[in-house]
Amino acid sequence: TTGAMEKKREQAYGQLSEQIKGMVDAAGGMRKSSEEMQTLLKGSSQVRGNWGESLLRNVVEFAGMEEHVHFDLQTTSSDGSRPDMIIRLPGGAGIPVDSKCPFASFQQAKEETDPSRVRLLMEDHANAIRKHVDELSRRDYSTAIEGDIDFTVMFMPGDHLLEAALAVNPKLQDEALRKRILITNPVRSE
Repeated sequence: TTGAMEKKREQAYGQLSEQIKGMVDAAGGMRKSSEEMQTLLKGSSQVRGNWGESLLRNVVEFAGMEEHVHFDLQTTSSDGSRPDMIIRLPGGAGIPVDSKCPFASFQQAKEETDPSRVRLLMEDHANAIRKHVDELSRRDYSTAIEGDIDFTVMFMPGDHLLEAALAVNPKLQDEALRKRILITNPVRSE
């Protein structure tokens, strides 16, 4: 019986290991796709916004969520505000999600060869994200959504975008949380 239990345990660990490997591979693919898409999205902020919304939708669907069951897109709230997504919780409460992200300075920095100019552009990138946090805090989507959730999720459509900002301002995420904005992205390496 001990041998049989050990064999079952090994099989379970093997299956879990394969599932984790699949998730890591998928996350790596999402990161690569995210970086490639950003190269294509240098122009229109509308195109970038649509891409962010599309990536957000793919992430929640990958997690097994279904539109109109677990989330709604572009729903106008009672005060007229319109977050990109509302994640539905049991009991009717919702979590507002914004999928727009400053991008211009980051992209310029990636194309720059002068290290001092790269540093300045990355500082601009971190400042642009901080300003977007401030704007989301002022909008306060959560006040118009049913339930007692009092924060908004700021979805950044690439972990490298957040990592670059945190390299410049390591307190950015903490500052955002104090303003009731939770910054997240499709791939967290922590």
